Amino acid sequence: MKIGVLGVGVIGSSIIEGFCMNGDLEHDLYISPRGESRSKALESKYDQVTRCKSNQEVVDSAEIVLIAVLPSKGIEVLKSLSFSKDHHVINLMSDKKLNTISEVIGETKSLTHMVPLSFIQNRQGPIAIYPNNSFVESLFSKLGHMVCVDKVEDIEAIAAITGLMTSYYRLLQEISIWGQSSGLTYQVSRDYTTNFFEALSRNAYQGDLKALSNEMTPGGLNEYALNHLEENKVFRSWIDTLEPMLRRVK
Repeated sequence: MKIGVLGVGVIGSSIIEGFCMNGDLEHDLYISPRGESRSKALESKYDQVTRCKSNQEVVDSAEIVLIAVLPSKGIEVLKSLSFSKDHHVINLMSDKKLNTISEVIGETKSLTHMVPLSFIQNRQGPIAIYPNNSFVESLFSKLGHMVCVDKVEDIEAIAAITGLMTSYYRLLQEISIWGQSSGLTYQVSRDYTTNFFEALSRNAYQGDLKALSNEMTPGGLNEYALNHLEENKVFRSWIDTLEPMLRRVK
C-alpha cells in the first residue's frame, strides 16, 4: 500500500518506524517535509520512505493518508489540501471530530479516528480505531493490539486514558529513585521496578482484575499498601484526573 503521513512528530515518526522496523511489510511511505531533521533521517534510514516536497505531494502519492499534524494547526493544514474520493483517511488528532474533518476534506472512501501510542514503533501496545473498519484494522494489525469501537464516546474515553502515560512513567521513576535511596543501585531498582510492573500488567491482561485486586495475604504487605493508598484517596485522584481529560477530548 501507499501510505502518506502528514506530520512526522513523535506519533507520526513512531508509526513510520513501526511499519519499517523489520522490513517485512511492503508498504511505501510518503512523509511530510516539515520537521526537517526527523523526516530526512527517516528517509535516509528506510528505502521505502520518501520525503515529499509538500503536504499536497504526500496526499497525491498515497492511497491512505494519516493526519498526524499538531491539533492546533490541523484544520488550517487540511484546508490547504485536496483529497480525492478514493482516499482512506485516518485522523490521529485527539480533539478533532470526524464530522469536522469531513467538512474540510470532503468525501473520501473512508474516514477513521485512530489512537496509537509512541510504542507502536516497537509494534507494541493498543491501537484503538473508531468506527470499526476492517481495512484499517488489517493494515495496522501487525503493529499492535487492535481495539475497535463503534461509539464516539468509547474512543473519547480511550483517548482520555492515554493521558495517564507520562504519569505512569513518573510513578515508575519515583519508585526507582526510592529504591536507590533505600540502598539499591539505581539500575537494580529501575530494572526490578519496571520488570515487576510489566509482569503485573501481563498477569492483569490475562486474568480477572477484580479478583486480582482483592488477592492478598491478610495482614501482609499488599493489604497494608492497599489500605494506605485507599485512606489517602490515591486511586480516587487518578480517576479524578481522567474526568477533565475526557471533557477536553469531548
